[in-house]
Amino acid sequence: MEERSILDILVDGMSDEPIILGTSEENKKKFKQRGIVPFTVNDEKRLYCLLSPMEKMEGVPENAVFVFRIDREKETIMIEEDENIVKAVFDRYNDLFLAQQREYAD
Repeated sequence: MEERSILDILVDGMSDEPIILGTSEENKKKFKQRGIVPFTVNDEKRLYCLLSPMEKMEGVPENAVFVFRIDREKETIMIEEDENIVKAVFDRYNDLFLAQQREYAD
């Protein structure tokens, strides 16, 4: 079976397949997708994904969630380092999550 790209896994709403990141076998880590968030930065429409480690990582809290920017052209993701964008993406994710919860409650 052909290995699926990170982007294929992320956009598959039915997948519970882990996202595996790392450049060598000894530093590969598995992450669980928490969500995908569309977000605009300086008039540029971007997609971000929120991932949490599936295994304990040294120096990382157990409930940590990381924000990655999705590069659709290269079919890869990269950690978002701008703290203002990270906070804004988390806020947007929370807004979308709460809206979905309200929709299901109705």
